[in-house]
Amino acid sequence: MTAATVAAPRSRRMSEPEIQTMHAEMIKLGQAILNGAGSEAVPHDGITWGVELVTGPVFSSPGFDKLKCGFHVEWSKTELLDLLGDWKSRAQEVHDSVAVVLPGFGDEPFLIHTSGRKGGFAFHLSRADLDIFFSARKDWMTTPNVWCDIGSVSCWVPGWRHTLDLVEDIIARFGGRIHKTGLSEIHLCTDFIGVEIGSLGLQSYDRWITRANVFHSYSQRAKFSGVELSQTEGPLGLSGKPFDIVGSTVTETGLRVGQGDIMLRVYDKVLELQRDGAKQSVFASVWDKEEYNGQPVTRVEFQLRRPVLRQLGVDTLSDLLEKLSGVWEYCVCRWAVLCAEAPDRVNRNQSRAEIHEFWKAVQAVDWGTYQPVFRKKLQPLKDKHQNADQLVGCALNIAAIERCGDSVDEVIRVVTSEIADWIRVKGLEPDPRTGEPVLLAKLKRKRGEIWPHGMEAEVHGA
Repeated sequence: MTAATVAAPRSRRMSEPEIQTMHAEMIKLGQAILNGAGSEAVPHDGITWGVELVTGPVFSSPGFDKLKCGFHVEWSKTELLDLLGDWKSRAQEVHDSVAVVLPGFGDEPFLIHTSGRKGGFAFHLSRADLDIFFSARKDWMTTPNVWCDIGSVSCWVPGWRHTLDLVEDIIARFGGRIHKTGLSEIHLCTDFIGVEIGSLGLQSYDRWITRANVFHSYSQRAKFSGVELSQTEGPLGLSGKPFDIVGSTVTETGLRVGQGDIMLRVYDKVLELQRDGAKQSVFASVWDKEEYNGQPVTRVEFQLRRPVLRQLGVDTLSDLLEKLSGVWEYCVCRWAVLCAEAPDRVNRNQSRAEIHEFWKAVQAVDWGTYQPVFRKKLQPLKDKHQNADQLVGCALNIAAIERCGDSVDEVIRVVTSEIADWIRVKGLEPDPRTGEPVLLAKLKRKRGEIWPHGMEAEVHGA
């Protein structure tokens, strides 16, 4: 899919039977391509132990498991917002979400909810795990006024592209013109079929080279049958530590590296699906299997949020589609690497560490056209320490004027009192141009000078 086709609205939405038929055909075709166009499955080129690699249906961009984006929409009429307002009032009357049918979009209902979400989005429309939020704000050029959150199931079936087309069709049908689509969060994932996560040794932190400073591993312990005087299995009740477990088996289920704006998860996908029956048939179909739990499946998934995406030069969905392979390369080659053995950190020889065979397969995943990315951490345009030195110099002038004694505590008391009084005065004085307090007007100008690309860009190291 080229960048030029990303924002193009569909002329006709497919019916559900058409979607299912297309999905079945594409899954069959996709498996044939991934397996070398033969009738028998063969190992993927980059995997030496004969597992199958699934990066998504052919008809959608591979491996999106969650997608969040905001639309900057100019409305030529208020018909949709008026409808949403009436429906929301109805939902609030019954204190529950209400099924509604959008004119021009068939008989399949949406749900209108009693509340929206933070950020000024008053209206919440949903279907399955697709959530759409609408705002009546006027400053749509600077802040998105339509928000779209596509969950895991919709990303795979009928596919994130088809789901986005539906949202764009709704906007166009009710007189909206999309000027920009900004990417807020994306989950990139790859499933390794036939790989038992417990065989990989992921939980040893020493074997990871990563820029993250947060590491969590997860395990599942076999349940015990009872407590007796001659207990032969289960916890003894003294502690939860391994040595206090009798006859217990601990099964590795996954790990999480990092948190917030960039995060890696490696986990047992089959175990996760056991807790969510709604997804079981979907992923069995995606993997071209009769049952979801016929084989072990290990998923590698990266969560990337807007601050990190912008540092990687990804602002829109078009940017992401052009740079998918480069983003994946940054994640699996520079941000987190699993080694076969613990690297020599003392002598700083991490670059010589041997990469784990499984991680080589992760690095070999092909996402299409390659375009390298470089993470650039935006810095403030003024130095905090230099400004602090200047501030201390001015503060000492104030202390000397006030005949402050030779006491650090007295200097702090006098200076902070003077500064607090000045801030209160400026906080009450109106700006003649805007009417807002002079203090806040100056603060906004300073923010623009110091963070020309936005304050949220200063998150995590490169």
